[in-house]
Amino acid sequence: MKIGVLGSGEVGRRLGDGFIELGHLVKIGTRDPKKGEVVQWVSSHGGGGR
Repeated sequence: MKIGVLGSGEVGRRLGDGFIELGHLVKIGTRDPKKGEVVQWVSSHGGGGR
């Protein structure tokens, strides 16, 4: 299933982690895509901002 999470804070990233562990495709919406935590989260999950 494709899941969209609005918010890239701690809760949004944790929700994304949980959905990914269940095998879902996750996209996170954020105001600042260059924020360090967001960049680290995306790269740790093999994402490329598609």
